[in-house]
Amino acid sequence: MQCKKPYANGQKVQELVGNKLTYFFKNGKVKAEGTLENELMEGEWNRSVVASWKF
Repeated sequence: MQCKKPYANGQKVQELVGNKLTYFFKNGKVKAEGTLENELMEGEWNRSVVASWKF
């Protein structure tokens, strides 16, 4: 997984806890979250803009 620099306001861009990866907007709201296995998106990913993605 790539380490991304935080937004200019200090908000983190992504967070990995166990095998759950979460992406954030600049304001701290969740952009997308889902399972990460072998550094690949797996299963169903929930997004705040679109219902969901499946990989």
